[in-house]
Amino acid sequence: METADHTQLINAASAGDIQKVEELLPMVSAPHTNSEALFQAAQNGHARCIEILLPQSKDQSENMRALIAAAKNGHAQCVERLIPCSGFFKKDNCALSLAAANGHADVVRLLMKVSPKQTVDDALMAAVSNGSHECAKELIAKASRGAKNEALIEAARCGYASCVEVLIPVSHTKAKDSQALRFAVLGQHTQCIELLADVSDSTKVLAELQRVFYHKPEVWELFAQMMESRTQRTALTAAIALRRDTTKNTDLQAPVKKI
Repeated sequence: METADHTQLINAASAGDIQKVEELLPMVSAPHTNSEALFQAAQNGHARCIEILLPQSKDQSENMRALIAAAKNGHAQCVERLIPCSGFFKKDNCALSLAAANGHADVVRLLMKVSPKQTVDDALMAAVSNGSHECAKELIAKASRGAKNEALIEAARCGYASCVEVLIPVSHTKAKDSQALRFAVLGQHTQCIELLADVSDSTKVLAELQRVFYHKPEVWELFAQMMESRTQRTALTAAIALRRDTTKNTDLQAPVKKI
């Protein structure tokens, strides 16, 4: 049963009241209270409180819980203090992905040093899914080639041109029949099309779009005219206008990738 001291310690850690934490800590012996106080300090970015509370926290899983909260909220100093005490090296966890998804590049840099490659790959996808190009820049150094290709496709599907620009130099832009460009066209993401058109197999993408429009002769004829008289980039950009008029065609809907 929690006493007033237990509650006060948790509240003091949450508020970053260093003096109160130091005063109350010797009066509290319950591991759960110490762990909750550590979590609250980490969640709210109170690094000095973490330093005081950590010697009393022996449960690495609870320390990991605090680390994840600090990473999600972008508290780099708290993350730095918690890494050595959290068993971070021993298993995959969501701390890096949460930091990347929320655009905390400074935290990403810290966690990458102790993260296995699979965790980095997952974090790269989380970063581009949320348009965090700064985090993507950090993660590509350690991510696998396959993850970079998938991330490029995801960035193009979501329309995050800044992420597409970061990923183009380190990805195979023609992977999966230039799927990144195809998704950019289907999503009407003009900036992404501009970036991808010159480094992808535009002819294959155009052919695929023609296949989709085969049952509409007027569209097929218009594509033929565009291919004869315009550059591929102009044709791809013009395809956006065609899709606006055919949104009922379910074949054109890009599948949503679950992350």
